[in-house]
Amino acid sequence: MIDAERDLLVEGAAAVPMLASIMDGTARNSFGVAYRDLGSPLRCAIEVAGRLGPQAKPLEALLVQELSKGSCPAASALGYLRSLENSSVVALVTCLDSRDEELAAESAAALIRCGEADHAEVVRAIGQSARAAKNIALMQRHLQREQLAPR
Repeated sequence: MIDAERDLLVEGAAAVPMLASIMDGTARNSFGVAYRDLGSPLRCAIEVAGRLGPQAKPLEALLVQELSKGSCPAASALGYLRSLENSSVVALVTCLDSRDEELAAESAAALIRCGEADHAEVVRAIGQSARAAKNIALMQRHLQREQLAPR
């Protein structure tokens, strides 16, 4: 899979249609099985989308669909798009209160990376949920430390 991911990354924005077909289930193997149903191709497609950053913006709705199924890699990938549709912000906010700590953390990171930590839905969520407030605060501190670390 690593070679396939590398090849897709080299293609950049030209890889988006292939990633979309994996994520939406239209890409199928010779037996007619959707690659998304095989597990690792879907995860790899999501991870490549994250690495493509803003070039993967056309995949935003598909990433949100995977997020709604509890996909931590989808939450992470959304954070690298640099901007989010309002519906994506709402979907990520919903995950801030998740008992799945990884999903909540990746969702918080995505919101912060895309400059949405002050979005009205985020403010509402942290006002209503101690867990959501904790997840945003922890991730803000973590990302701030990450920026300050020497490279």
